[in-house]
Amino acid sequence: MSNFKSIPVILLLVALAIGLRLDSAAGRNGGHLLNSRCQSCHLADTVDAKNGAVLIASQEKLCVECHANAVRLSHPSGFLPNRILKDQFPRDWKGSLTCSSCHFIHGTGPGLMRSSKRGADFCHECHEPRFFEEMADRGASVLASGHLDARQQSANNDLPLDAFTLQCLGCHSDQEGGDRRVGLRKGGVLQHNSSSMNHPIGVNYAQTSRQGGYRPLELLPAEILLPNGLVGCISCHEGYSIRHGKLVRANAGSALCLTCHDL
Repeated sequence: MSNFKSIPVILLLVALAIGLRLDSAAGRNGGHLLNSRCQSCHLADTVDAKNGAVLIASQEKLCVECHANAVRLSHPSGFLPNRILKDQFPRDWKGSLTCSSCHFIHGTGPGLMRSSKRGADFCHECHEPRFFEEMADRGASVLASGHLDARQQSANNDLPLDAFTLQCLGCHSDQEGGDRRVGLRKGGVLQHNSSSMNHPIGVNYAQTSRQGGYRPLELLPAEILLPNGLVGCISCHEGYSIRHGKLVRANAGSALCLTCHDL
């Protein structure tokens, strides 16, 4: 009889083992981050629907650990929106728009998006068309995606330009005309048509700074971005901004220039 009594216990152990295997498989084949330790983001030891929103840090700080430029080169995040959002775009417990307002953090779909719409159609879920029409470039620089896309590779074999700079030059090239035009001169010097400002691009900052006259790389502020270590358009201009071409910091008294140049 004792052997029969042990059968339910054995079956329970087998069921638990199968359950663990299924959970493990779900982690491997399931959504984003499901193969990671829950405690890497969540405060609770056992995460459930009630405490799942309580995190060990802000989403912007947690997401940036893997997506280094996701905050700096993207739609702003971690702020209180001045408009009512649709229910499908939830805010966090503080009422702030965060990464998970647009993305299913544990989703499986393309881009983990909370909507099947893309490009301008997705932007119009929250923003009215006039919001973009009032921009200098009528929203061309931000309507394509919520994140600047750096997957494009350099097509210039003579000068190593980063993907973000290539995107900028796709519109701001000599053939565009007007004040938006820029020209890439001999030696990789970028000349702005709207002013006398010019600056080398495609230069490795760390290597150049060793020659003297520049501040060490480790002392540069976070807003000075050097994709692949190179000086490019987003080293001086915000890549994603309502005010198109906005400098990463004001240049009054050459403050921006002196951020890098030690004169």
